[in-house]
Amino acid sequence: MGLLRTNPSFALLCVARTMSFAGGSLAHMALVLYVASRGGGPAVATLLIVSDFSPSFLAPVLGSIGDRFDRRRLMIATQILQAGTVLAIAAWLPALPVLLLLVAVNASLARAFEPASSSAVPQLVSDADLVRANSMIGFGTYGLALVGPLGAAALTPLVGLRGVLVANAGAFLISVALLRRLPPLSPTQPGQDQPAPRHRPALWRDTMSGLRYVWADRTVRATLIGFTLLVACTGLDDVALVFLAKNTFHAGDSVASLLYAGADVGVLLGFLALTRVTRLAAVPYFVAGMAVGSLGNLLTGLSWAVLPAIVCQAVRGVGIASLEAGSRTLVQRCVPNAMQARVFANLSTAIGLAAGVSYVGGGIVLLSTSPGAVLFAAGAAGLLVTIGTAAALTTAARRTG
Repeated sequence: MGLLRTNPSFALLCVARTMSFAGGSLAHMALVLYVASRGGGPAVATLLIVSDFSPSFLAPVLGSIGDRFDRRRLMIATQILQAGTVLAIAAWLPALPVLLLLVAVNASLARAFEPASSSAVPQLVSDADLVRANSMIGFGTYGLALVGPLGAAALTPLVGLRGVLVANAGAFLISVALLRRLPPLSPTQPGQDQPAPRHRPALWRDTMSGLRYVWADRTVRATLIGFTLLVACTGLDDVALVFLAKNTFHAGDSVASLLYAGADVGVLLGFLALTRVTRLAAVPYFVAGMAVGSLGNLLTGLSWAVLPAIVCQAVRGVGIASLEAGSRTLVQRCVPNAMQARVFANLSTAIGLAAGVSYVGGGIVLLSTSPGAVLFAAGAAGLLVTIGTAAALTTAARRTG
């Protein structure tokens, strides 16, 4: 954690991002509980689709905004607007259609904040410290995100939905206060000036140039395709685990929760371990994360009891941490800073859509086979994707080197 002590600007960004994501997680779970009590399962499903997947279609444009304006100002603006939308929900508690609209606006603002904050990291941290920096941000983001379900369950009976949402708005405003202390973070290359507003290309041209860059750059293309295929193959584990607990192990909701918690603990341990590494290439972390995460699912499918399955999911979590830190560092090192927000946004879009496909496909496949078989097949497919991605990244490195 020495990086937080020696680099105050990075520490401010790390804490601000953590506050933002922790508050968002708390409010998200509280809203799920609120909607479930009034609209049942279909309303909850609609809320999740609106909050998790609908912003994916706007992400390429939102990433372009992150490459056009000072990222410090953009992050501050998104946090203020998110606080405003959350307070509007708290004051109004509108009917479901209006609530979904406000949730969609809030989720889109969060999608604008995320690539801008990821692209700001290499502007504040040296190249040698990028893996550690991304791991610290990941530890904070994933760690306090776990507070969401627990915090919502504890606070909602005490202060109600309105109180939880006000707390979420307060977290956004604390993030604003921290971000205001950062230096300017203009998305430029060393020695270059940001184009004057009248000379900037149209927003849609910036968006299209981001999409073209992702496909034209061999390393970025291999990373995006590999990551997307991996999620398409293995993302269904989030669907399969609950059925593994209930249908295979004949257990209840508490055991299903332990399986999910095993992966969460593994993620935190993985990020914590990665905060101690320095000066290593990003590709090994990325590929190792793909392999370890896939292996965790494969072994979970072979597990004969609850405890081994929890351990295997913890292994999967360690892989997720390495995958996240490696992919972010890879983009930050090989993509020009003035293009990074677009690349991060396009990557998140592809991953989000792949996750949606995986959820639907996993639900269909589970109708005809066992959860263990699904997890085993998903893990095996993920390992094959890992081999192909490693080969593609090696080829890209040879041709660009």
